[in-house]
Parts: sequence; C-alpha cells; structure tokens
Amino acid sequence: MGGCSVLQYAAFEETFFQQIYHGFCWKIDFKLFLSAFLIL
Repeated sequence: MGGCSVLQYAAFEETFFQQIYHGFCWKIDFKLFLSAFLIL
C-alpha cells in the first residue's frame, strides 16, 4: 500500500526497532490511503 510498508514483508529478520519503524510507516500509509479514498 505504501513505500516503506513493502520492506516489512521483504525483511525476514527484524530487530525491535525495525518493527516499530515499519509499524509507524504502516500507520502513515494507512492514513494516506484513507485520506486519498475520502478525497476521491
């Protein structure tokens, strides 16, 4: 859905901080997706 969220599925091993980073990116991507959906 987003740019950095793809990395979450590409990485097989993640550190605790990487999981937080990707979770943060996922929330932003989700908000952007909802915003774009509401605009359309």
